[in-house]
Amino acid sequence: MANLYKQVASASKWSTIAEISSRAITPVSLILLARVLTPGDYGVVSVATIVVSFTQMVSDLGFQNALIQKDYDEKKLSRAASVGFLANMFVAIILYVLILVLAEPLSLLFGIPESVMVIRIMAIQIILNSLNSIQTGLIQRALNFKILFYIRLTTTLIPALVSIPLAYTGISYWALVAGALFGSLANTVVVWIRSPWKPRLFWELKLFKEMIGFSLFNMAETFALWLAAWADQIVVGAVMTASALGLYRTSTNLVNVLVNLLLSAVLPVLFSTLSRLQSDEAAFRSFFQNANKIICMIAFPLGIGFLFFGETVAAIVFGSKWNGAGDIIRIWGFVSAISLVYGVNGIGYRAKGKPQLNVIVICTNMCILLPAIIISAPYGLLTFVAVRSVVKLLQAPVNFYYGKKYLAISFVQTIQNLRWIFAACGLMAAGYFVYVWLIPYDTMMAQIVGVLFCCFFYFIGLIPERTFIRKTINLFLGRNRSTES
Repeated sequence: MANLYKQVASASKWSTIAEISSRAITPVSLILLARVLTPGDYGVVSVATIVVSFTQMVSDLGFQNALIQKDYDEKKLSRAASVGFLANMFVAIILYVLILVLAEPLSLLFGIPESVMVIRIMAIQIILNSLNSIQTGLIQRALNFKILFYIRLTTTLIPALVSIPLAYTGISYWALVAGALFGSLANTVVVWIRSPWKPRLFWELKLFKEMIGFSLFNMAETFALWLAAWADQIVVGAVMTASALGLYRTSTNLVNVLVNLLLSAVLPVLFSTLSRLQSDEAAFRSFFQNANKIICMIAFPLGIGFLFFGETVAAIVFGSKWNGAGDIIRIWGFVSAISLVYGVNGIGYRAKGKPQLNVIVICTNMCILLPAIIISAPYGLLTFVAVRSVVKLLQAPVNFYYGKKYLAISFVQTIQNLRWIFAACGLMAAGYFVYVWLIPYDTMMAQIVGVLFCCFFYFIGLIPERTFIRKTINLFLGRNRSTES
């Protein structure tokens, strides 16, 4: 167990460094690109991104998660990986051909005919993704996040280095297309260079059936997650304009990059570790609650910051051409952050070998989401965002029910675990209102000082958690090798 915690500390460190490094590039890239590209440019590329993301999800067949979760020995793991690789490649080629044929009707479905060639060209990413998916899963399984750090950094930096100079030459959305393609190519090349496992021509029908049996539930979960993530953008693209789609997608993506910064760093490590602890209920529950506390400790104040300073963020990142971005950032940022109180439950279900629970949670929410966003779309983008945000929070009751039943963690235990974080957030909000009451709030400098003022009050509120914070930092830095929580 001590060795596992040591691996987790190392993996968490490299995963966090990778996420911070890569996601720090995204806002900087967006600041530079938003000055020369329009919401309409982003809208055209968004159509292709929706199509490509769906086909990439299907081509994976859920084998990556299966390889992480299954308790195979090294020999069987290598054989299973080769079977998964060949299956992924076969499906990816079929899907790519279908996209070439269906690109035009898909573009007409969104009412953006100029996206036809963009869809066809960006679909090359389907093939590239199938060439690295299995290797990436094996690296995650081994908790070798140092390799993933180099992969993630390279494949995030290259799209920015390609897109930014091309955008300033005046080729509009083609700059984004080129950046996406070169990023996918770089990802594949780096994975093949750094991965110790290489595929071989091997096929075993029995092993394929064994993997696909587990993967079907994971695929259903992944599809439900995909639909939950993309349904809103599909509706905006079909009902509104390319500019509205670009404004909505880019604003919400900025929020997601920042809110999910910690979550994306922790999730791969969390899934791999909880899968190893699934038979030890006490260790599983302790590790899960500690991870949830760390995530919420950072996410909650970030959400309050979005609510209070959304307009400031929009002005800094997007500039004057992106009217309406501030309101989207405020609403979506706040809701996305506080929803992380149950955000890691899905990882717990999968680690317990019950991915079908995620499907139930998401499908239940989708029954409300789809009619809600379809009805609200004609009333304007801001109304749409508000409705979408409220529906997102309706996942909470179902998640808390399943959390108690299958993870042995009740709603009361969750609130008890996070009580000082809630108190600190309340103190932070009080500090904000005192500040705007006392200080003129009409300059950028005043707003920056306001952010620092709020942070000060939040950290004061976290004093009761100082022991937990110190232990977490020591574990992250490799100073504490014990299994104490």
